[in-house]
Amino acid sequence: MVCPVCGTENPDGARFCFQCGSPLSEKPSGVGRSMEGERRIVTMLFCDVVGSTAMAERLDPEAWTEIMNEVFELLIVPIDRYEGTVARLMGDAIFAFFGAPIAHEDDPQRAVSAGLEIVEAIRSYHEKHGADRDLDLNVRVGINTGPVVVGEVGSDLRVEYTAMGLEFDRPGRRISKLEQVIELIKAHFDGSELAIGGEFVNVHGYAGRPRPVQRPHPPIIIGGGGRRVLGLAAREADIVSISNVPFVESNDAGLSPHEEARRRIGYVQAAAPERFDTLEVESSPYFTEITDDQDSALAELASKTQIPTEVLRDHPNVLIGSPATVADVLLSRRDELGVNYVTVQQPQAEAFAPVVSRLRGL
Repeated sequence: MVCPVCGTENPDGARFCFQCGSPLSEKPSGVGRSMEGERRIVTMLFCDVVGSTAMAERLDPEAWTEIMNEVFELLIVPIDRYEGTVARLMGDAIFAFFGAPIAHEDDPQRAVSAGLEIVEAIRSYHEKHGADRDLDLNVRVGINTGPVVVGEVGSDLRVEYTAMGLEFDRPGRRISKLEQVIELIKAHFDGSELAIGGEFVNVHGYAGRPRPVQRPHPPIIIGGGGRRVLGLAAREADIVSISNVPFVESNDAGLSPHEEARRRIGYVQAAAPERFDTLEVESSPYFTEITDDQDSALAELASKTQIPTEVLRDHPNVLIGSPATVADVLLSRRDELGVNYVTVQQPQAEAFAPVVSRLRGL
């Protein structure tokens, strides 16, 4: 089927153009289409390919286009299977929602199941093609549920079915929702028939699928900065994240970034002291550079970000320095804050290897 917008040839049965994301339909667009929206509770799913820019730069454009077409097929199939709506295809990402135009009582669970199948499909694709195509392929999936206005937007020349106006409740109410969603997720992976009722979650009469390889469930990570959400993380999560410490000299409580990180760890320890030694504590860097000229690297970053150099130097989400310096910093954070879970972005992975070598076995 040829896209009416960009002219790209798409496979028969495709619902959206693989090149520009426009809806594909054999029916004429018509005139005088109603653009009125409808308010619904919808679950959004967003998925993007990790490190796509680096791979696209490394590979031949035609080869990369072929790979992304294959990847989009893998992303779309689970969404269709669980009767979600693909709202948009972007260069390396897909946006879909569950609950409009087709609504089900278990749309949030359908979105989670679709997301899990997407992750598994990409893992299998990478195992099959990663080596021979020089790919380091992975995806990230984010899911959120809330009230939106859905409907067709645009003009008669180009129309898109989309969702607008996702509303966010006050923080306390969002945490209450999160508590019930975590209960649902854990029950979902148990495989037994679900019977959960609450203010925000009401699920009955079906068994979770697919069953995970990890038992009793895949690791759950919860992050935040306040006492209540970190207390919830301490009690229910497998990984607790404190990776959103503000980049300021001192916060409203007069604490430096390092002191704020220590306060957050205190919330976790106080909420579930019996679990703290078994938790993974995540504090990954937003800025990473392995260099022997730390001062110059910090000065350049300060110039780009307008964050003072001394704030960057001691910030718990910054790792800049030689392999020996960075390794010492990570050991210090582990000993003082309990941080034992760190990720770096793909472009820094190779340069970070000497740090990993120094830390092996420590």
